[in-house]
Amino acid sequence: MPLPDYQHRIHILQRALVKVWENDSLALNFPGQSIACKIDPLYYLAFQTDFEHTLSQASGILPELIAEALIKTGLLLSNTPQREHIFSLTLFVGEAKQKSQVSFLDAQFIDLALRQFGGVTTLPHVADIRIHEQERSYVEQIFAGRTMLADFAFTDGK
Repeated sequence: MPLPDYQHRIHILQRALVKVWENDSLALNFPGQSIACKIDPLYYLAFQTDFEHTLSQASGILPELIAEALIKTGLLLSNTPQREHIFSLTLFVGEAKQKSQVSFLDAQFIDLALRQFGGVTTLPHVADIRIHEQERSYVEQIFAGRTMLADFAFTDGK
């Protein structure tokens, strides 16, 4: 049985992501409407299960294989050894507070896709979305051993 070519899958997923974005410019970086929003210069929040489902439809790759490829290439943060990658967090979109199922996605995945396959020269800025300050310690556990989110990715909602 041949080993999966994760890098090839990543290229397929990046092309699919750009196709989704070209068909709907609100698909990226518009809190409340997008499948992923930049929370920090290094990370996007991917809204689950919409993110995996949308990429699956656009790429023809099963959602569980999408997660596997992104985790194995280090582009999707997961808790080891369980490889959990979907986390329940309280977010503020503007002043609205909501509980969401999200994943942390390395910004390289989306930013490189937009540059290489979408011809974008100016990358998305950090969106108006923040994680509730009370969940900082939980997020720090998720990011253990990795570069932590910037302080501005959190808010107490005031």
